[in-house]
This record gives sequence, C-alpha cells and structure tokens, in this order.
Amino acid sequence: MSELFYRWLHFSSIIIFFVTLGITFLGPKDLKLPKIVTGVMSLIILVAGMGLILKGLNIRHVEPWPMWLKVKVALWAILAIAGPVLAKRLQEHRGKAVAALSGIAILAVYLVVFKPF
Repeated sequence: MSELFYRWLHFSSIIIFFVTLGITFLGPKDLKLPKIVTGVMSLIILVAGMGLILKGLNIRHVEPWPMWLKVKVALWAILAIAGPVLAKRLQEHRGKAVAALSGIAILAVYLVVFKPF
C-alpha cells in the first residue's frame, strides 16, 4: 500500500480515537461501543504507523529506530492504555486527566514534526 494511504489511515484513526476517548470521558459509564472503538482505533493507529515507518521513513524492520520514534511509540502506548483506564476509574479530576493526556498527545506530535533527537 502507498504512503499516502497509510498516512490517511493513521490520521483518520487518531481523530476517531480521540473522539471516542472523549465520549468515554464525558458520556455515560455504561456505553460500550466507544470503548470498543477506542481499542480498535489504537490497533489501527499502530498498524498504519508501522506502515508509515516502512514507506514514509524507509526504515526496514531490522534497522534501528531513531530515538524520537521510540519515544513517540511509547507515548502512544501510554495514551492507548491510560486513556481508557482513567476514563473508567476516575470520578473526580477528569479534566486534569484529559489535560494530561492531551499534553502527551501534543508532545507526540512535536516529536514527529521536529524530530529533536
């Protein structure tokens, strides 16, 4: 598949991920579909991101990743795991959790755009 397809899939999945994560934070607790969609989008983000690593950055599977990419993948793992867990467990301080998760997402975008290391 082309780099353009992986890029489209990656970006659209990120948007859907954050929309459904917002629904899990702000909506009623008994809604299961947004939680399922958040998990599925996490997987699609990962698959499309791996396609972008191969097609967009020309990094093969046996080659080492740059540090900015390792940190970005770690940040996305934190978002994909902590987001749904915090949405389920937090009753108070949900705004602080959303702000923290947004900060992690912004840092991940910064790493992709500027590649500081």
